[in-house]
Amino acid sequence: MRYDQRGENAQDDWSMGETPLLIVADTPGGAACAATAAEAAGARVVAIVAPGEAEAALAARPGIGVVWVDLDGDGGAALDRLLDRIDAGARSGGLSAIVSVVPALLDPVFARVGAGPVDLLCNPSPAERAAALGIALIGRRRSRVADGDARDVARLKALSAEVARIAGALAEMSGDPAIDGWGAPNPAVPEFAADARALDATAIRGMIRERRLRGRFFDAAMFGEPAWDMLLDLMAAQIEGKRVSVSSLCIAAAVPATTALRAIGMLTEAGLFERRPDPDDARRVLITLTSRAQAAMSAYLAARADLK
Repeated sequence: MRYDQRGENAQDDWSMGETPLLIVADTPGGAACAATAAEAAGARVVAIVAPGEAEAALAARPGIGVVWVDLDGDGGAALDRLLDRIDAGARSGGLSAIVSVVPALLDPVFARVGAGPVDLLCNPSPAERAAALGIALIGRRRSRVADGDARDVARLKALSAEVARIAGALAEMSGDPAIDGWGAPNPAVPEFAADARALDATAIRGMIRERRLRGRFFDAAMFGEPAWDMLLDLMAAQIEGKRVSVSSLCIAAAVPATTALRAIGMLTEAGLFERRPDPDDARRVLITLTSRAQAAMSAYLAARADLK
C-alpha cells in the first residue's frame, strides 16, 4: 500500500492505473483494519480521515475513485449526511463505496445506503474486507480479477443462482412458469390476505427450528440457504403481524451478516423483498415480502401440507 496526502497534486500520476482510495474511520482500529485491507488489495490510500473531515476530503480530491467508511459509533445526523453524499456519488458512478459497520449500526446505515450500489459489510473478516475492496477497485480499473477476488465473485454468483432457483421454485409452485414474471399479476395465485389467516406461523417456525437443528450435528455451511431462511422468517412474521428490521432478518439468515445483506439485496432485486419505512423510526427500514412472494409462499405451504 502507498499512502499519499498530496491533495490535488496526487492526481498527476493516477492515470497510471492506480485507483485513489479515501479511508474514513471513526476509530484508530477501524482505520488500521481498512489500511490493512488496502494493502492486501494493492490500493493507493490518499488520505485517512475522521467522518467529520470526509466531505472536505472528497471536495479537495475530486479524483477519488473508492471510499472506504469504517464505523464503530453512531454519528447521528452528521453520519446520515455523509452516507447520503457517498450514496449519491456511488449512484452517479462517480465513485465506488464500501461501508463497514458493527451490528448495532446495521439498521440506521442500511436505511441510508442499503438500496443502492454501496457495498455494506457487517463485522467483516480481513478476507472479506480485502475481497470487497478488490472488487471495488476492479470495477474502477477494469483489470483482471485476482485469485482472492475471483473466489468472492464466485460466491456472489452462487448466491445469485440460489435466489434465481428459489424464485423459480416459488413461481412454479404458484402456477407461473416464467421466472421473469415476478412483477406481473397472476390471477391464478390467491392473494396473501385471503390465504394467510389459514396458515400456521407456528408450523413455519417449526420448519426454521428443524433447519437450525441440523447445525447441531452437521457443519451448518453444508446447508447454507440464507434466502430460504429469510423467506420463511418473513412469512411467519407477516402472518403474526410482526415487523422485521434488517438486523433481525440478518440473524434469521443464520449466516454472517455481510452474506445476509447481499442476499437481501438480491432478493429485493428479484422482486421477492421490499423495503418499507419504519413508522416509529425514521432511521430504520423494515423488510417485507412482496405481494407476489406472499402469495407464492402461501401456495407452497399449502402444497407442502397436501404432501403429508
